[in-house]
Amino acid sequence: MPTNSFATERYHSINAFYLHNAHGEKQAVRFEAVPDDDYKELVELDQTPADALQQQLAEQLKNQPVKFDLLFTLANSSDDENNPTIPWPATRKTVNAGTLVITNWRPQNEGKCDAQNFDPLVLPEGMSATADPILRARGAAYAQSYRRRATETLLDAKSENQQGARNGSK
Repeated sequence: MPTNSFATERYHSINAFYLHNAHGEKQAVRFEAVPDDDYKELVELDQTPADALQQQLAEQLKNQPVKFDLLFTLANSSDDENNPTIPWPATRKTVNAGTLVITNWRPQNEGKCDAQNFDPLVLPEGMSATADPILRARGAAYAQSYRRRATETLLDAKSENQQGARNGSK
């Protein structure tokens, strides 16, 4: 069943990462963003427009922020942090690391990230990648996707400029 809202979805990291403490010790974790319960009563989404979810999010943010708890599931010594295809048991310790709060939204092509490539290996201080080969392959796949999108944007702009030049010269 398609989602009714970005605000009601659970977002999972299938890849593990290491968290490092001040003593240099590391802990493998997988993380998950769990939606706040405030969004359970959303009206049924009109999925007719292609950007229905974006429209719904923009409307929702006019009334209240969207919140997610950021949960870290801690691996133990029997868990393989380098293989995202093997689920860790539900009995693993989970730590609530804080709340992600979304207060504003704008279309992707107007945002600060529009001209940036997502790389899952660009991590903040205190966090590092495992040796997971899938995690390492994602960066190259995302870079190729970015290049394709950038080429499409460039070709669309070039086509619009050529069309405008033809229309202006008549």
